[in-house]
Amino acid sequence: MTLSGVATADNVMNSLTGSVRAGRRAAWHHRGMRFCLLPSPLTVPAVAEPLAERLRSRGHEAVVAPGGATDVAEVLAGFVAAARGADVVVPHSNAGRFGPAVADAVGATLVCLDALLPGPEPHPDWVEVLSSHEQPDGLLAPWSTWWPRADLEAVVGDHKDLLTTDEPRVPLRLLLEQPPAPPGWLGRRSGYVAFGPAYADQAATAETHGWEVRRLDGEHLHLLTAPDEVADAILDVLDGLRDTHVTELVGVYDADGGLLGEAAYLWGRIRGSRHCSLCDITHSPWRRKPAWDAMVAELEVPVRLLHLNELDDELAGVVGRVGAPVVLGRAGDRWSVVASGEELDAMGGSVDRLGALLRERWGQGAGADPT
Repeated sequence: MTLSGVATADNVMNSLTGSVRAGRRAAWHHRGMRFCLLPSPLTVPAVAEPLAERLRSRGHEAVVAPGGATDVAEVLAGFVAAARGADVVVPHSNAGRFGPAVADAVGATLVCLDALLPGPEPHPDWVEVLSSHEQPDGLLAPWSTWWPRADLEAVVGDHKDLLTTDEPRVPLRLLLEQPPAPPGWLGRRSGYVAFGPAYADQAATAETHGWEVRRLDGEHLHLLTAPDEVADAILDVLDGLRDTHVTELVGVYDADGGLLGEAAYLWGRIRGSRHCSLCDITHSPWRRKPAWDAMVAELEVPVRLLHLNELDDELAGVVGRVGAPVVLGRAGDRWSVVASGEELDAMGGSVDRLGALLRERWGQGAGADPT
């Protein structure tokens, strides 16, 4: 936001996060969980109520975040306020852009439903489509009017009246402005439930980064038309997260090993064309840091450090998708990002900061129960 006197989304996050996420851990095995469902700003919150009712019938608490906000900062603040005390945050559709920030702010696990994920600026073609629905009053036409009647009825079934009663209208800027996302959010153990092909690329991105993903044969409002199936899928995702244990960590340098590789990297550093933040963390200019060896000795799993030319085909495929430098964790037959390149860059060569992040991720589901 740029208007004078209006809080920015980043400022909202700074004021709301506090110390909540540092200490909360969900007690998955001994009590019902508390869910906060985040409906898309383009639909009425009542769309999520059938799913909330099914979760309650399974012994859990469930609340639906209210709607009505018209800019990114307001939507984010409203979602975070509604999610206070939640074990699991469940955004649907366009609310997925806010999901990582909300889950991070309240210390909850994230399970997205057929949702957009934070990402780059919208494609110009999509901006053109959205702009075509902008009305003279500066607001978009109701979402239900964007589609041919037959297509809409295929999505909502017998629930058209619920969808269209008091349907919100929002300004175009709400869909174009990118909400803040916490560093390394894709590397955090999270879940995604896809309802069909519409968001297949988002589900694939989540799966590539080690999320628990389930795919249902349904339409975009499957949480409204088949809430029992969606509730079961959410709980199945959470079971998958709970039962996942990291058995190995692998740090991958953004450099080749061997005399030629190390010489090429050193020359690149001198010229300013190469830099590997994981190298800065594990090594001083002359040797491996004793602090690194001490930190690794305290971890509960083995740690390997590899160069790009030392990767097997499986790891090379993973690193080809997520980039290097990176710290990966193996859980069963799946690799996930434990510390991304962006996070490693921000550590300034600190072993202590990486150790703290690894221990935090352990508590968030990398090797124990997720939050």
